[in-house]
Amino acid sequence: MKCVKCGREIPDGNMYCGYCAIEEQVSLDGTKQSNTKKYSKRNRFILLFLIVLALVVLIYNLKKKSYEYNIDAHIDKNGLFLDIPWGLSVDETLKMLKEKTKIKPRKEDDGEYTIRGRNYDSMKGVNVAISSFFNDDTNELETFGIYIFENEKTGYDVITLRDKYVKKLTEVYGKPNSEYDGNKYEWSSINGAVRLRVWDDENEENGNQIAIFYSDHYSFNSKGEAKGLFNSIDWHSTQDVFAEKIKEKLGEKVDVEDDKASVKIKDYNGWDGVDVEIVGNYLSDCLIKISCEHKFDSKAKYSLEELKTLYKIKFDDFFGEPEEDTFKDTLTIYTWQTPTGSIRLLFDEENEILVLDYNEDYAKIMEETP
Repeated sequence: MKCVKCGREIPDGNMYCGYCAIEEQVSLDGTKQSNTKKYSKRNRFILLFLIVLALVVLIYNLKKKSYEYNIDAHIDKNGLFLDIPWGLSVDETLKMLKEKTKIKPRKEDDGEYTIRGRNYDSMKGVNVAISSFFNDDTNELETFGIYIFENEKTGYDVITLRDKYVKKLTEVYGKPNSEYDGNKYEWSSINGAVRLRVWDDENEENGNQIAIFYSDHYSFNSKGEAKGLFNSIDWHSTQDVFAEKIKEKLGEKVDVEDDKASVKIKDYNGWDGVDVEIVGNYLSDCLIKISCEHKFDSKAKYSLEELKTLYKIKFDDFFGEPEEDTFKDTLTIYTWQTPTGSIRLLFDEENEILVLDYNEDYAKIMEETP
């Protein structure tokens, strides 16, 4: 059989010429087959439709995958979210967030940058919004807010979420510095503070959720801490009051002697491997100093250097930069003035010394003493 256009021989039974690809050929019985160009246009339209459909499905799946990305809670003793350091610029922060979560941050109407996800921390059906906050003056990163929304259908109501993360944060950072009505908590870290806040009111605009804030500064410090008091024990307290407060707050019995009261606490503040001896010193039956000497074993969760950093960041935030003195090249003393006296941190890594002293005004006491 010959092609009706170019005249070349084509195999019997073929409806198309392999040389000129004409769409109309002579059949074996000599009649023309009418396979018009409409058929070709329809093929091209179907192909184009399939390509567009494939692109739509691909884009949808990519968006769905990014939205359902299982972001790790990453609760680490360094007190940083995803190890992103404080002080980064906006661009640097957004770049690191995208690298670590595989989700591009989106700018909100109030200027914050947020990423959103589902199944946060391997919790099915639990949505999360993670926002970065920057200092108004320097425009540098100072806080991450992780907003975790309840999902009662999968068993993660707001109280369950609160209890879960209070436990997890306490396991890493020790006992919280402060707690208010079961809705606000704050822990110390070696890079600042970690806070947890609970919203449990259907009428509130925020709905039912908890938020974990990783920050370079403190917010929920207790009144005692703000005054420079150890566990809110007032100066001039008697030994009986000191013993009662220690028993109430730390759960340990105090040994009372003539001019001091002391107690040894294992795994102090929930820090595994860090033991502390607390001594209250008295003058004329009035408490004038509390000394906390720290000892570390080989399994200590925090090193001596890390614990020094934790205390220093905390008191810097409360009371400003301390006075600093160095003795014998190894012993460094930081002193903060407080509303009720002073706090002194003695640190010597070489000789493994870390002592935290809370002091009343000695000069004033001595002047008033007969």
